[in-house]
Amino acid sequence: MTVLAQNLQRRREFIGLSIVGLALESGVPTETIAMIERGRITEPSFELVARLAMALHTDAHDLLCEGAGATRPRFSLLQGGRRREVAAAGPEVA
Repeated sequence: MTVLAQNLQRRREFIGLSIVGLALESGVPTETIAMIERGRITEPSFELVARLAMALHTDAHDLLCEGAGATRPRFSLLQGGRRREVAAAGPEVA
């Protein structure tokens, strides 16, 4: 499994989105998301990754890099009546 596949699935599940929910939020087809998560698409376009990242309230770096986002400050966000944990934008902290 690729770093992107792991990070995408982990982030999606962390904020409580299904593949269908992420597809609706991002405009990326469910089949494409599923193929990325299974490692069948390993080099999607940056535009596609950016759309997924925006829908996941993160940035492309956090999806593409191993261990990215782990050290960013986190905060809770209420959205649609559900609490979601999101990484703060900006530089990582030690």
